[in-house]
Amino acid sequence: MGMVFAPGCALKLYKPELAAKTLAYLRGHVDESITELTTCCDHDPHLPLGTVVINACPGCDRTYSTQFMGVASISLWEVIVSCADFPYPDYHGEEMTVLDACVTRGNKRAQDAVRILLKRMNVKIVEADHIRQDTICCGDKLFGHMPDEDVYEKMRQREEKMPCVNVANYCMGCTRAIEIGKKTPRYLLDLLFGEETLKGILTADTWNSTIEKYADEH
Repeated sequence: MGMVFAPGCALKLYKPELAAKTLAYLRGHVDESITELTTCCDHDPHLPLGTVVINACPGCDRTYSTQFMGVASISLWEVIVSCADFPYPDYHGEEMTVLDACVTRGNKRAQDAVRILLKRMNVKIVEADHIRQDTICCGDKLFGHMPDEDVYEKMRQREEKMPCVNVANYCMGCTRAIEIGKKTPRYLLDLLFGEETLKGILTADTWNSTIEKYADEH
């Protein structure tokens, strides 16, 4: 049974070096034969039967779980939880709210893993009203269906409901929405590797076209 790591188009555009760090860790601590899958999940990667895809992107995780026969999918967060020697940074009880990506509404395993990882990093979780199966979309999916400024307003309304300024998340679309909504995004993979979540590179006028171009080319 082969394993591949799919960082997802958004992570490869956001921080390709962070995707590389993650792959190196997986090779060193899970299976040295793991390769990187850069084919966008909108396209058939023609994986061998029995391949297990480790996904950083929750959208990719759902796609590989439901759209490709003979392929298994697991979130990166579940894999890291199972590793006994991950070098967790200590955030000293910093309070964060979790924004569950809407595509994970039926994925309790991934949602549980995210919270376990945050607790292992000594993050104090302050839950919002709508989480897990009841989570509300961040608004990212609305781009292209209404004017951008209306989408921004939806994102601001969504983030106003978050009890903490710092919002832990595990979807790049949510990361952008949190920033537009005037909260501070704390992307989970950044947290795990002790890095700052970058701001200012996820604006709609550049990000949407860039990621579409990348997906088409991969």
